[in-house]
Formats: sequence, structure tokens, C-alpha cells
Amino acid sequence: MGKKKLLRIVASIFVATGFSSNAHALVSTLTTQNPVMDGVVSVGEWNGAGYEADGGGLAGAVYAEWKNGLDYGSYHYDGTFSFLLHNIEQNTTYDNGGSPAYNVFDVYAASDSVNKYLEITARYNGFTVNKYNSSGVVIDTAVFDSATALGPDQTDSYVWGNYFGVYAKGGYGNSAYTSGLPLAIDNSNQIFEVAYLTPDSDFGLAVRRSMKDPDQLDGWKLKEYLDTTTVVPEPSTTLLMGLGIIGMGYAKHRKAQSVT
Repeated sequence: MGKKKLLRIVASIFVATGFSSNAHALVSTLTTQNPVMDGVVSVGEWNGAGYEADGGGLAGAVYAEWKNGLDYGSYHYDGTFSFLLHNIEQNTTYDNGGSPAYNVFDVYAASDSVNKYLEITARYNGFTVNKYNSSGVVIDTAVFDSATALGPDQTDSYVWGNYFGVYAKGGYGNSAYTSGLPLAIDNSNQIFEVAYLTPDSDFGLAVRRSMKDPDQLDGWKLKEYLDTTTVVPEPSTTLLMGLGIIGMGYAKHRKAQSVT
């Protein structure tokens, strides 16, 4: 089977199993890096991430990547981690006479694309998490200050479960552009980084994410700008998928031989 044909089959399977009908589909890529959620983009930290240009009239881009297990110093965290970066043009002052800038990341399970299970609000001094049940009702909420709830880049004792499996932080600067990220703009930007544990219930499949930015648009109202679907196959899933594709190709080849 030709390489191009194999890639087309893989792409069709991804579309069938993971993508929504929304035109803006962001695919999370596997990374070997250990991204640090500090509101600053380091060289190489997001270079292999999937990316998509901003929507809603905002200049910038959103990036996504994932990995199994996370290592900081001598400490290892188990689980599948998803990482999101939103780098947008800063068109306002820090608080614009109101609340400091922040971003809201809604995360939906693969099994329920209607009711979100986490709403993560990233700020410059910490983050807020709302947790939902399968009916879309808030069942728990907590505010974490980065001064007291240290991120995994700062301590080996960070217990992800205590923080809803989330760490997030924002910042200002031009580090996304100077580090060479695709579609990054050359300006004084707002940078929001989010890491969260992918729940076991997702089985490493599609996780829909909706991100909102209360920038200068609409008088600081939350504005949904991009609806994304991420395909994150577990290694075992990838192996089975690959074997299935190879088997399909072999069967087709044998059938062609029998005809001739």
C-alpha cells in the first residue's frame, strides 16, 4: 500500500472518530517535552504542538499537545496529560478599568459533547476550576492561587487530584513569537498555558475544547472564539489502528492477486 494512501486512510479514521463538524479543528500532537505552565513560552516547549489560527477577530493562535507521564526533576507523574496554549494579541491594558485579563477553557468528555466536565479559568496569579456532572450541573468549584498552589514545575509534591487535575497560568510577553511558534504574532501578547489530566473515561479519544477570551471585544463579556476537537490516541490504540490498516491493505492486496 502506498504511503499517501495509508495517510488518507488514517486521516479518514481520525475524521470519523474524532472531529466535529466545526471547521476549526485543532489536533493535539504527541510531545516528548515537559511543558512548564508558567505563562512564558520557552524555546522548544511548544514547537511540535498542533496549532490553529485564532477565530473571532483576535490575532494570534492556539496550540495543543499531549504526553503520557510527566517528569519534573526527580518526580514522575502518571497519567495522560493534555496541554493547551493560547497566545493572543494584547489590545488592552492589564485591567482596562475592570477585571484583569483571563481565559476560560471548557473541556468536554469524548462521551458527552454537550455537557462540559471542566471549566478552567486561567489568570495571571492562579486559576479557577468548576467541575460538572453528566447533566451539566456544577458539583464543585475551587480557586487556586499560584503563590500557594505551586505548579509541578516548582515542586515535586504537587498532587494533581487535589487541584481537579489542572494547572494553569497566564502571562504577558512576546515569547511565543521569539521562540518561533507558527502563527505567533510579533507584539506584546497575552499568554495562557493550561495542563490537565485527561480523564480515564475518555479512553484517549476525542476531547472537545471550547475556549473563550474576555478581551476588549464586547465590553469584556466572554466571547467564544474557537471550538476544537482533539484526537489523542493512546499508544495501544495507535498500535491496534495501525495493525488494522495493515490488515486491510493486505486483504485488498490478496484479493487483487486472486482476481488476476
